[in-house]
Amino acid sequence: MEAPGVEGRAYNLVDIPLLSARDYIAGLERLAGYKVEVHPRPIWRFWLADFAKWPIKLAVGHPDGGRIPSYADWESRTQKAVFDTSRTRKELGWTPISDPQRMIDEGIGGSLAVWLMARG
Repeated sequence: MEAPGVEGRAYNLVDIPLLSARDYIAGLERLAGYKVEVHPRPIWRFWLADFAKWPIKLAVGHPDGGRIPSYADWESRTQKAVFDTSRTRKELGWTPISDPQRMIDEGIGGSLAVWLMARG
């Protein structure tokens, strides 16, 4: 927030991908002490199911009925996007932590602790 000459610019504050979905689930299982049931499916199956439900949503006047199911929308949920942070690193001197174990311990563990406290 103190870098000179950056007023009005936008920056991506994103690190390189540190965890796959499987890594995330494995970390969650280890920290929570229970098994998460996982059923991997290709993204096209989610889109096809969404598309099959769409005529029914239209017929009953569902608020989501006006949205035509898009394969591109479903594919974007795979989180395959890559963000270039080279300008952010150069102009702001920003250095992310880039430590998968810290991501699990603090990121997943911190969120899990808050969730468990909220459950009572």
